[in-house]
Amino acid sequence: MRVRKKVKEREKGFDGREAETILAATLRPFSHLISIEMRAARRWVPWIAAYTGARVNEITPLVARDFVKRDGIWMIRIHGANNKTRTFREVPLHSHLIDQGLLDYAKSRGTRPLFYDPTRSRGGKDSNPHHKKVAERLAEWVRSLGIDEGVAPNHG
Repeated sequence: MRVRKKVKEREKGFDGREAETILAATLRPFSHLISIEMRAARRWVPWIAAYTGARVNEITPLVARDFVKRDGIWMIRIHGANNKTRTFREVPLHSHLIDQGLLDYAKSRGTRPLFYDPTRSRGGKDSNPHHKKVAERLAEWVRSLGIDEGVAPNHG
């Protein structure tokens, strides 16, 4: 059975105004009702994605040991298991992220994941790991900022 392709009405990614809206929202105070990890995800994941081009599901499983220094340059290690191409890579960390305190935050987490607390797991299926739930919640938050429905929040 043939199905017609969906009509594209715009680019897949965010436009400048949408990106600005999201990045500005990361700098506002967050509710005390959300976890420290989710506040950190809202604060850091959009910036990391903007500067590295990494996908949200590649960023949400990060731990402090994924930040490495090579030849004097800080890098983020993206694991093959967490990305579409299943290929490991290291991406340079922009100095603006360092200046904003990302490395300090990562270091403060010790061996724990940066954006979720595995001890809060409800024992759900392995098919939807904790880092993917973080990505889903980030997508909901981005939508709440009034971002166009035509953009997939975790791919834009």
